[in-house]
Amino acid sequence: MIQIGAVYSSYAASLLHDAFHPLQVEAVFQTGYNIRAGANLLYIGTTKNGYAPFGIHMKTVDQLKWRVGDCLLVGTGATIHHISTGVTVYPNQVMRMKVERIKPDPVQFERNIEEMNRFLKKLGHDWSRAYREKEQPLYDYLSNIGQEKGKQLIGYGKGLTPSGDDVIVGYMAVCEVLGRPMGWQVDYVSSAKYRTTRSSVAYYEAALRGEYTNELNRLITALLTRSPSDWQSDWERLIEFGSSSGQDTALGIYLALKYEMEDMVR
Repeated sequence: MIQIGAVYSSYAASLLHDAFHPLQVEAVFQTGYNIRAGANLLYIGTTKNGYAPFGIHMKTVDQLKWRVGDCLLVGTGATIHHISTGVTVYPNQVMRMKVERIKPDPVQFERNIEEMNRFLKKLGHDWSRAYREKEQPLYDYLSNIGQEKGKQLIGYGKGLTPSGDDVIVGYMAVCEVLGRPMGWQVDYVSSAKYRTTRSSVAYYEAALRGEYTNELNRLITALLTRSPSDWQSDWERLIEFGSSSGQDTALGIYLALKYEMEDMVR
């Protein structure tokens, strides 16, 4: 019997306490697994890409050796059992993922938006360039997040989490930290269930609960209140995430912060 202690997100811990059916391995990655839990999705893996709001995280997945289609049994105390390999995953910590709201420092905020714009230009990120150069139809979609046109971004692009979804989630995260009303959020999340990937839907549903990765929360807080030297390392980690997911999320953060600054000076 192999027992592995893990850090459970509060959502994962709650979901597994109420689980009455086996879980199933849906996808296998180098750093972890996507797990089907009824109509819900969990991620079990390392923290290489941060702590997911629907995640169960451990130092290494080398001992798991699970395959797509494998069944996992849920036991007392949100434990997870893989019978054939004798592996049991148990919670040794439960992490709260809900973001804390803050008030921006106007001076640092304005300076950081200028720095973000410079960094995005330097990256050569295609979507950022399309926004700057007002390329249609992408410019219209990016300029109207929260409106009907902005819904075109849902599922737009390729990959496990399409680019449009990453942009929207980054945008939502800023609104959440600032405590800005998102009357459009439920409509967007409902639409996502029929228009994009299960991984993206899991991030959208987490956003609806006010939950984002700790890394994203920390970066946005620093962008609103601190000097560039205090957030550059978190920025660099974000933009290195996935093939383009981190850069897409960064664009969403930038767009939301830019809109907030424009609103402040009106």
